[in-house]
Amino acid sequence: MYTFLINANIRTMDAARPTASAAVILDGVFRYVGDADVISKLYGGFPHGIIDAKGADVAPGFNDSHMHALHCAGLNDIVSLHDAGSIEESLARMESAKHRRTDGWIVAEGWNQDRFEERRSLTKDDLDSVSDSIPIVATRVCGHVATANTAALRMAGLFDHDGILREGECGLVKGLIPEPDLETQCGRLMAFQERLFEKGVTSIQSDDLGWVPNGQAEQYINIVARLSDSSKLAVRYALQASLGGMESARQFFEAGLHKVRGKGFKVSHQKLFADGSLGARTAWLNQPYTDAPNDSGVAVMNSGSLASRIGLAARYGLPTAIHVIGDAAFGHARSAIAHEGNGLNHALVHAQITDWDQIREAGSMRLSILAQPVFLRTDAPIVRDRVGDRADSSYRWRSLLGAGATVAFGTDSPVEPFDPMLNMYCAITRHGPESAESYLPDEAFTLDEAFTLDEALYAYTAVGARVSGESDLKGRIAHGQLADFVILDGRLNPDDPRALLTTSVRETFISGKSVWKKV
Repeated sequence: MYTFLINANIRTMDAARPTASAAVILDGVFRYVGDADVISKLYGGFPHGIIDAKGADVAPGFNDSHMHALHCAGLNDIVSLHDAGSIEESLARMESAKHRRTDGWIVAEGWNQDRFEERRSLTKDDLDSVSDSIPIVATRVCGHVATANTAALRMAGLFDHDGILREGECGLVKGLIPEPDLETQCGRLMAFQERLFEKGVTSIQSDDLGWVPNGQAEQYINIVARLSDSSKLAVRYALQASLGGMESARQFFEAGLHKVRGKGFKVSHQKLFADGSLGARTAWLNQPYTDAPNDSGVAVMNSGSLASRIGLAARYGLPTAIHVIGDAAFGHARSAIAHEGNGLNHALVHAQITDWDQIREAGSMRLSILAQPVFLRTDAPIVRDRVGDRADSSYRWRSLLGAGATVAFGTDSPVEPFDPMLNMYCAITRHGPESAESYLPDEAFTLDEAFTLDEALYAYTAVGARVSGESDLKGRIAHGQLADFVILDGRLNPDDPRALLTTSVRETFISGKSVWKKV
């Protein structure tokens, strides 16, 4: 049976027809997008149902181009420190969670020393004050630094360690935390999709294998594909697969896991890390940090290893998405892609600290940039202290777009909330809701780098589909595209970006079927 979408202000993201007032859906696909009177003439005699948008904006479903969905799904077992304003408050939350987990650990995450009254990081002594017998690990908001207490360090065999774990060290302790079984993990993921739908997110590109029990990546991928085929997992899911070392990556490809498909599931990229985070000073820079002259960050992979891994995946036809935050990491990733990329649609995740030559080079290579404008909310207050004048050529996602790169929006959730409205607000204003000062503060720079409302919507919908290799299927409201869309609770105003912060989703549809509706 046909379904008519009527009384709508449709933002199609289709250059051939940017706006429409009605659409026709059949078998989960848009068959016509245009005017209501045409629908009446062409389809009025066929049996049909009605979706009445009541004059509100309709847009394609949002596509988060980089997040950690399985991590988000398990947050109920973790003490959240994301909004903690002090070390005292953080310790009190951990104290109250002593009996939350049945495995005997206290696991916390989300702390940020730049938000603490004390303006310092959590230490081993801080955690020992909660308990020196119960193992405790608290991860910084970036995920690249963690603090462990004495009990956790002893379990890891780290008897003379100061408790501050950076990059690969984190796994020495966190790898000891008992992991939920796959049935539990997949159940959490299916429950989590309801929260995505509430925000209008119908597609995710997610780095999740690090949260799968060791040695069970193949089982996880096959289970998720089956859940997708059955529509129990309705969200469209592109896996950015972190594969560990070279040998495990070879095994992954030889087993053909990169080819596993479900109705709404695919492996879209191999995921690699070239460096760490700016807040933790582990982002890899060409020159030392301005506020830490003896430190240039951490190179997680050397150039040879990075190129070899990209080349391996490319031989199997799979592009690579590389975490790069510092300019040294950016340069090495770009060079490795140029040498081993085999013309595939490779992506740089974050791309924060850059110089002008790198921006031009990324554009000329037509690289995909998976950007998180919402990071400006957290990073803008610290970036100039960290990198000095290099801040002037950083967080330049619109310049990358203008140079020829592809820019898709995501949130890196749970690092930041998976809220498209907040993310688009930051893209348009170049600051967070708590600030009135755009990044960069020079008005000329700000005007150059601010996305328009339509550009932000496009980066959150059509471009995300392009990055995952699915632009022929979804991302636009157009003939032949999957009927994944959202009805908002009103109309977006390009002249009032702050209204985005109070705009919500009224109803979310996948394949023309309602999967979430505001009560």
